[in-house]
Amino acid sequence: MKIKNNIITLSLTGFFSLNSGLAYSDLYLGAKTGKTWLDLNACQNSVISCKDNSSSFGLFLGNTFNHYLSLEAGYDYIGNFTSYNFNHDNIQAITLAAKLSQTITDNTKFYTKIGGAFVDFGSINDDRSYLGAVGFEYSTNENWDIRLEYQKLFDISNNQTTTGSNTVTLGVSYKFNKPEYSKKSLVNQQEKIEPNIMSEVEPIKNIFESKVSGTLFEIDSAELKPEALYILDDIMSIMTKYPQAKIIIIGHTDSTGSEGYNKILSEKRAQSVAQALMRKGLDPRRYFAEGLGMSQPIASNDTPEGRQLNRRVEVVIPSFEY
Repeated sequence: MKIKNNIITLSLTGFFSLNSGLAYSDLYLGAKTGKTWLDLNACQNSVISCKDNSSSFGLFLGNTFNHYLSLEAGYDYIGNFTSYNFNHDNIQAITLAAKLSQTITDNTKFYTKIGGAFVDFGSINDDRSYLGAVGFEYSTNENWDIRLEYQKLFDISNNQTTTGSNTVTLGVSYKFNKPEYSKKSLVNQQEKIEPNIMSEVEPIKNIFESKVSGTLFEIDSAELKPEALYILDDIMSIMTKYPQAKIIIIGHTDSTGSEGYNKILSEKRAQSVAQALMRKGLDPRRYFAEGLGMSQPIASNDTPEGRQLNRRVEVVIPSFEY
């Protein structure tokens, strides 16, 4: 008797992607606008009209190396200021900083920036300053992000006065790495596999949805949560009953982030499922695991719901005789 391929899909509802790999990068370009105010000491000795706040704007160019780390360069027009030692001085800066991000939700990140700036203060004064920033970034789709940021330049000097600047901006950025995919129809949920089949069957696709809320993987992790392991019992029941059966484990991600790191992450998650099956008794000679990254979506990546469906691991049982 011959059983044809059976595909068991584990629908993993967690965040299944990181932004890039070490050999890949994501370029993004953005603009921001907001308000800047100087530290209190800018006006404390002023005997004339003092203006220690100003509108500001900036441009920035970044390169994302992985989910956590980016490098960002920018131009900031900090503003025009007047006090005892400032005479309608314009402050501008060229900045370079490392950007460290932490995922909060599927579309939202918290980030910090640490770096330095070359500051042009007035007509003849140049200075260097340390830079620090914190902010939130929200992805509206695969290309566009919105950010709210507070930035601090710690040491701005014109040889007479030393102060610092505080800037709050609202910005938008465009990512250049949007992948092109054809939209595939969703896989229809069918009945669970019954391995005791007495006649040849057509390939069956089965979706095993998690019956617990939350994620089957921790965010940014390839480690299965304990509550996800029960799904693998159905696979092991087939493998135990049919020792000639073998399995192929295929990891997938959504398109959030770059192709490189998503490929690596999908491989790690496929291996995580394989390791869990081996702990349940699967012979390592009976499986093959691979990751396809974001190359085979089953839904549109333009919506959170579609991205959630694309974050999955498939376990394929190739046809065998028994």
